[in-house]
Amino acid sequence: MRLKQVFITIATIFITTNGIAQSKEDINLPEGGDDLSFYGTIEVFITKNQEVFNKEKKFNFYDDISNFILNKSKLPMLERRVLLYADNKVKYSFIDKIKQEIALVEKMLFLMTDTIEKPKKGYSIYLNSYLNRGKEQTSILTLEQDLKNEAFNSMVPPPPLPPPSMWYHEFEDILYSGKKEIIEDVLKKHSYKTLNVTSNKVLKYKQEIINNNDLTKVLKENDIVLLKFDKDIYYEDYIYAIQEIKKLKSLEKSRTYIVEISYELENLLNKINVSID
Repeated sequence: MRLKQVFITIATIFITTNGIAQSKEDINLPEGGDDLSFYGTIEVFITKNQEVFNKEKKFNFYDDISNFILNKSKLPMLERRVLLYADNKVKYSFIDKIKQEIALVEKMLFLMTDTIEKPKKGYSIYLNSYLNRGKEQTSILTLEQDLKNEAFNSMVPPPPLPPPSMWYHEFEDILYSGKKEIIEDVLKKHSYKTLNVTSNKVLKYKQEIINNNDLTKVLKENDIVLLKFDKDIYYEDYIYAIQEIKKLKSLEKSRTYIVEISYELENLLNKINVSID
């Protein structure tokens, strides 16, 4: 009986591991991307069927992802890189949930493109979290460890002040804060336009389709572009929009900052009656 149980366990592990490997090969990444010359310390894969996993395990809950990043990473924050490999036909609403979970523990995310076999292209994006939430890993200490830490900390000089935040990161932090008066005040201080990413790789401004000439004008005339997303778009629609904006920004040497409006943030702004359209 015991031998049979061992066999079943081994078979289950084999099937699970094999299934993950097979799923990875089935992922069709979006086209495009900038050349990247580094490797990530943490990789997250998403199939068309919304299976989320890495090389070690399948994630069954959203917070499995953020917990894994916290538990797995042993490198300093500046060296940690999270790479996302998502199928181009995944619903963007699902990708948005994954991004929001990663945003609890990581500010930068690399979106991999081109080919899953030898991924060397992608885009980096800045992440922010709903209501500025965050998650940290805190160890449970014994009383002895607690006392040792207190003694050690009393002898350590205070850390240096962090570098000043860039204005656009402060803008985004305020937008995600949920504080109506402060949000409306900061919106008045900057010129901005709100664009919508729609299906079939189409960008719209006030429900009108815009071409590259229109987009170039928007980038020239505004400090910020707020990017909203229709509910029915795919990941490839999102990547296409990011790619076109980055390409035109580079050509025009534009300093316009792009703020992605997550579905959670859009609902929050609607709830507190803040209009960004």
